[in-house]
Amino acid sequence: MNRNITFCIIITLFFVQTNLVGQVNNGSERTIYLMRAKQFYGSLAKMDLMVNGKLFQKIKNGNRLIIKSETNDTLKIQIVYPLITSHKSRVLEIPPGNESEIYVDLYYWGEGYNPLKHSGVIRGPIGSSPDFNIEIIELSKEEGEKKFNLSELYKDNNKIVEKRFP
Repeated sequence: MNRNITFCIIITLFFVQTNLVGQVNNGSERTIYLMRAKQFYGSLAKMDLMVNGKLFQKIKNGNRLIIKSETNDTLKIQIVYPLITSHKSRVLEIPPGNESEIYVDLYYWGEGYNPLKHSGVIRGPIGSSPDFNIEIIELSKEEGEKKFNLSELYKDNNKIVEKRFP
């Protein structure tokens, strides 16, 4: 009987120790909070999130995304409009450093389609195309926390996607 109890205790301690070893955190993790608030302009189009030149995630209107990475990784983040890939944001470079939390705002800007203006009725026979693009901006920690936590700006029902960068 004593032998069975001792054996169970040893087995339990063995499993507890391996779990503790697997949860060691060296404190070199960086968290990047990306947000795309609800917006009428560009609301039907997804944004392609490119990290270091490769497609990482598609972000819909009103969604938030959390990316976990190591602090010694250099990340180059860019947003691309998937229908017309020539519409790209500037590249936001996040160099290795001590910042553990970074907040990034994503949005469309520009004018909507006006049939009179863009078909050529107002500006002559050629007309013009609507002027728009997408933008990526790094926010300060206070401003980013405030905007990221305002759940009425998003329609993801607080189901925030969390992904790990390799």
